[in-house]
Amino acid sequence: MSGLGGIEATREILKLSPESKVIAISSVASGVIPSQMLRSGAKGFITKSVPIEELLKAIRAVNDGDHYVTPSVATRLAADPFSDDGGGSLFDKLSRRELQRVADRADACLLYTSDAADE
Repeated sequence: MSGLGGIEATREILKLSPESKVIAISSVASGVIPSQMLRSGAKGFITKSVPIEELLKAIRAVNDGDHYVTPSVATRLAADPFSDDGGGSLFDKLSRRELQRVADRADACLLYTSDAADE
């Protein structure tokens, strides 16, 4: 699945193997990525910075049929400032291409901010 992002890869995995249980592991803890990953079918979402104990907790929860989201991400998802009256995210109205452009720009901003902080 070379060249696919996590969201598209999750959709493809579940299309080919619907019984699979996907846990997304990402450096992105805010923005649209966590909610889009979960909407694409991931059963869990954790950040790369979590301790090994939390990774194991996520694996066990998802294996037992539950969902697992890193607490800091769960808090952000619960307080989503982009939700409309219908309860969905405004980002759901974007095409995949538009969403990718937003994510690319956010990554570029984070990279620029990170580089500027290192100076």
